[in-house]
Amino acid sequence: MKKKLLIGIGNEGRQDDGLGWAFLDQLPPSIEYDYDIEYRYQLQVEDAELIANYQEVYFIDADIRNFEQGYHFEKTKAIDQGSYTSHELSAESIVSLCQTIYHAYPKCYNVSISGYSFELAIGMTEKAKENLAHLLKNIKNIFE
Repeated sequence: MKKKLLIGIGNEGRQDDGLGWAFLDQLPPSIEYDYDIEYRYQLQVEDAELIANYQEVYFIDADIRNFEQGYHFEKTKAIDQGSYTSHELSAESIVSLCQTIYHAYPKCYNVSISGYSFELAIGMTEKAKENLAHLLKNIKNIFE
């Protein structure tokens, strides 16, 4: 079983929605962790099988909430949505599917980065870039 998976969720064509991908793109090379990375526009049912192969999973995504530090880190709770035909699934639903179908229980975490503009445009807001930089500066506190 592999150790860690980092899933960056978002769309860089929608301004701050690209924070999850930008996080993966800007991981410091000095970070020497055993991890794989995946880019997603949105989570899909198939991601339940993917995360079943890891001990730890981190879902990194933009969030409309304005966190004091510019980002928020929390354990992902398994929540059964009841229906999985949706166009988009939450990290909580993917964890629930993973547990139900594959009987796998990876430690999962949401890493949410405050974003402010999600319009069709390339480029993040300056404040979102600052939040990302703050998270990357404190990355060792999260992935230890």
